[in-house]
Amino acid sequence: MQWFDANPHGPNAGIRGDLMWEIHEGARGMFPSSFARGGTFATTAFAPTASEAFKSPWRKSIKHGSPQHIENLRRMQRADPGNERITNQIKKAETKSAKFALGGRVARFGLGLGMVGIPAFATPGGIQEKGKAVAASLVGQVGWELGSKAGMGIGAALGSVIPGLGTAIGAGVGFLAGGFLGAYGAEEAAYGVMGVSDRMVERERSRRRLNWKGDTTAFMTRSAHTMRQQSLQAMNRGQMTARSMLGREGVMLHQ
Repeated sequence: MQWFDANPHGPNAGIRGDLMWEIHEGARGMFPSSFARGGTFATTAFAPTASEAFKSPWRKSIKHGSPQHIENLRRMQRADPGNERITNQIKKAETKSAKFALGGRVARFGLGLGMVGIPAFATPGGIQEKGKAVAASLVGQVGWELGSKAGMGIGAALGSVIPGLGTAIGAGVGFLAGGFLGAYGAEEAAYGVMGVSDRMVERERSRRRLNWKGDTTAFMTRSAHTMRQQSLQAMNRGQMTARSMLGREGVMLHQ
């Protein structure tokens, strides 16, 4: 995250600037681990400026328990030595980082399994339909990630007109709205791309006449009707010749 040792609004910040800085300092003391990692909801919802609120979601979060995470916590402790929350977070980061990382990996694995499993089981149809649903769901997750970040940053920046409460509400509403819109748009785009590819395959099959099974168009032309009539006439003539030959053989046997 962007660290601020002093009010970024300057020495003459005014009432609004001072209020946003006080709210930021209070939130930093309440959620020290989130602020030490950066790029989190807390750093966005309680950013000291609208510009920082917009940029915060796009910053990469520092891994929990990493040396940088612990160093940021210690930096916060030096600025606020009497804060017990910061002291407790440092202890957790130093002693439970491996357990925390394992829990995060398990959670991510479960989430990924759900993203693949739910569409596969819930979508009716065969393997092709289920495969499309899974692919669209994975693309939708990317859309959710991008949309939620954009919505959170925009909502927090707009909500900063009302310091504190407006910023937090704007970030929360923006996160959900942006996430849903991003996921929906990404899934629809994925289905659209897959639909285009299906139409291209069908068009190529039609061009090569690979779907000839059950097609009787070639038998309904004028030339085909004429050929069938000629064949029927030839069969009739052949049958008459056979009957006349049988008749002559009967006459010869009875002579």
